[in-house]
Amino acid sequence: MASQQCPECDGVEFYSREVSAKGGYGPDLLPGTGWFFSAKFRLCICARCGYVKWFVPERFLDDIKTRGKFQKMS
Repeated sequence: MASQQCPECDGVEFYSREVSAKGGYGPDLLPGTGWFFSAKFRLCICARCGYVKWFVPERFLDDIKTRGKFQKMS
């Protein structure tokens, strides 16, 4: 995303970090979780306006397709 422009403000400076898909305020959102492991999201944040995009890291994409927590959109 660093080479793209923000859809809100046209900013071009972004910061990224992986965060847990499980938190104190919500359920597990992604498959691949257990007692000692929690799935992750990658957040990309525009440094100009704070717009946030959420991504599932590539290593979890097969789980999204096969574990049945998500339905394929037509």
